[in-house]
Amino acid sequence: MEAAVTLRAASAADERLLFDWANDPATRRSARNRQPIAWSEHRDWFAAKLAAADCAIWIAEVDGEAVGQVRLDRHDMSAEIDIAVAPQHRGHGYGQAMLRALAADHAMGTDCLQAAVRMENDASLAIFRNAGFIETSRADGFVNLEKRISNS
Repeated sequence: MEAAVTLRAASAADERLLFDWANDPATRRSARNRQPIAWSEHRDWFAAKLAAADCAIWIAEVDGEAVGQVRLDRHDMSAEIDIAVAPQHRGHGYGQAMLRALAADHAMGTDCLQAAVRMENDASLAIFRNAGFIETSRADGFVNLEKRISNS
């Protein structure tokens, strides 16, 4: 049975939580930039993302407990997804549930969701494929996937 995940908009109060998740060693290994993130760099980035009209960040919760984050960065009629499950909550189906919650209600008016996943990140690749994302290409160590969505 899939977990019941709800998404709430991230706020300034989530700054430290997202910093800690982003610097988790497994998260860094799967990121484009694998280097640890400095606090000052994160603070500037997070403030800019919260203020940006072309970005939305949600905190995924189960029974009021934060279990992960989903971010969309909009580019014209598509949006790139960044998803991370909190280290202590991995392996419980939350990533899949987060993608389902996102697709249902939060597509920012786009018609295509895109993701770039490291080739060796089998768990994330499975999550996106199971959510209906199709591989479009491979480049620079990443598998690029997309999912067309309807806004009706």
